[in-house]
Amino acid sequence: KLSINNTYSERSFTVRNIELSDSINFSIAKNTVIGKNIAAKSTLEVLMNFNPTGLGDFSTSIVVTFDNNEKITVDVKGKALR
Repeated sequence: KLSINNTYSERSFTVRNIELSDSINFSIAKNTVIGKNIAAKSTLEVLMNFNPTGLGDFSTSIVVTFDNNEKITVDVKGKALR
């Protein structure tokens, strides 16, 4: 689960796009957050899936773009043991 926190006290944002650098092993469970508004002082949760194609360490970068063209990048790691 990825949580997007809006720490501004009076400013809201709308999610315009979410991109994954590795969309083979990671995916957004339901990309229903596109177009969602994140009100001031609130959180939007994004459910993610991790379906590794093998064993070992995997990583992806998630880039979230907002309606004002601001972007945040989050690095996510997963490990497949068996």
